[in-house]
Amino acid sequence: MKINADLHYRDDRVPANDNIAPFKKTTEYLMDEVADFEAAYVLRKRRRTAAEVSRLSEMLGTLTVNLGQAVNDNRRLAIPRDDHPRYPMPCGRSMLCGLIDVLLELGYIEQELGSKFRQRITALTPTDQFKELLDTFGVIPLDFRVEYKPDRSDTVVLKSKRKDYWCRGKSLLVPDTPQTRQIRDEVVLINNHFESMDIDMASSVRVVNGVDLGNRYVRRFFCCGDFQFGGRYFGGSIMNMKKSERKGLLFNGEQTVELDFSNFNLHTAYCLAGVEPPVGDLYKLDGYPRDGIKKVCCAMFHSTSDRTQFPKGTRCFFSDPKVSFTDVWSDFLKKHQAIAHLFDAVEGEHEIGYRLQNMESEVITRVLLRCVEAEIPVYPIHDCVITTKSHKDEVRSIMVSEYKGLMGYEIEVELK
Repeated sequence: MKINADLHYRDDRVPANDNIAPFKKTTEYLMDEVADFEAAYVLRKRRRTAAEVSRLSEMLGTLTVNLGQAVNDNRRLAIPRDDHPRYPMPCGRSMLCGLIDVLLELGYIEQELGSKFRQRITALTPTDQFKELLDTFGVIPLDFRVEYKPDRSDTVVLKSKRKDYWCRGKSLLVPDTPQTRQIRDEVVLINNHFESMDIDMASSVRVVNGVDLGNRYVRRFFCCGDFQFGGRYFGGSIMNMKKSERKGLLFNGEQTVELDFSNFNLHTAYCLAGVEPPVGDLYKLDGYPRDGIKKVCCAMFHSTSDRTQFPKGTRCFFSDPKVSFTDVWSDFLKKHQAIAHLFDAVEGEHEIGYRLQNMESEVITRVLLRCVEAEIPVYPIHDCVITTKSHKDEVRSIMVSEYKGLMGYEIEVELK
């Protein structure tokens, strides 16, 4: 049986129904198993306090929920056992690692240890014994659902500059200024609009991994310690759905479509350079695959140094082994001489890519606010907007208008 991409552990993953008796019994049974194992092998020198027992039970319940979701999705559960620049260790590291070790010894999970060198984190696979335990207490994996409890304390997140690709950047204090207050107010208004929408899935479309359509809350993430960089929307479960799955979305009982800005990054780069963007497909380059050129271009917008080899994950798009990155990039820059200077790498700097993301997020924000005012059901996926079929022409017109209002030039909007 095929195993899908790993499911990442979340300590805010909880049962969809907190009153599920079978799940509670499963956790209580595992607590007894853990206590008996620790007593048999004298793993503790002192008894846990009542607070520690409560914390252990809560953590075991969360771990069980994550493993149950992994069973449901036929995936492994990825969880860091040590500091990892991209995936931080959940709270209570030693206690959680101890629980994992005991469940491993009891035969409920299998473990593949991570490697800092390979930039991989530890992966847990629920065993048949764990699946039988769920069945024993009436927790049916296919009916196992989770919901997220996002931190709604702030709708704006500001990160420091990333040291490298794997570094997430540190969270910075968001200053209280007229600009940040406006951003917060806008995102709150947009989230309220999302909450008012009736979102469902067509019965003909199967969602492989459980998606909580009630989790629509988004936040704007800025980076490089500056509100001129980044600003994309993240957070809602819809953003984690596959494109094929999103085709089954229903807004207010109506089928949806996706509207996408054509050639957004390159088109916007021309606008930033003060040059009128060329007409046509900007990623089309004779002799090379379009998808490969687009991937290379996006990677180079974030490059921190001059390159002589293909960026990670892009070589596979070029089937001819004789084609070198130098050839591809040289031909690309010849076609786009007017913006070639934007790709000049400054060691350790990659702000142009995040500047383009900021322009993207500003346009999308303007589009969303216009749709909120007109009471049009919409949802963003970066530079793409999902709306109903009956509103597609109106939303397309709004997207073209708001882009031109911000960037000064018109852009095509495609129906995906």
